[in-house]
Amino acid sequence: MSGLEKYGLPILVEVIDISEVLSIGFSLTLQVQDASGELVPALRLEALMDEEEVEGYDRVGMGPDGFPVLTTFDEEKKIVKGRCFIVRRDLATPVPEAMQEPAKALIGNLMAAVNRYYAFGSCFSEEF
Repeated sequence: MSGLEKYGLPILVEVIDISEVLSIGFSLTLQVQDASGELVPALRLEALMDEEEVEGYDRVGMGPDGFPVLTTFDEEKKIVKGRCFIVRRDLATPVPEAMQEPAKALIGNLMAAVNRYYAFGSCFSEEF
């Protein structure tokens, strides 16, 4: 189902890259037609990892005292970019009145997909 069918507005989806091999998220842009009939961006949402760096681990092992110890397979310190998943938009740009309902529906569906992913491992899981 397209954005036009579901929300009444076309949606442009773009990947947010920080290098040629690493993506940190994606953007969703609701588009409207201007006077000439061209599609122009009206509202941009970004869903991405923040810029904080944290130490990453591959497994939980057992220390010499019997307590759990976080380790990596190669025993080297591993730094991972992004600690928190965030959804944001530019608050300086107001949402046009005609776009408020589609924007609320899009944000609600995006958050439901994130919740399903963390709860069930797939954003395509249906609630039971």
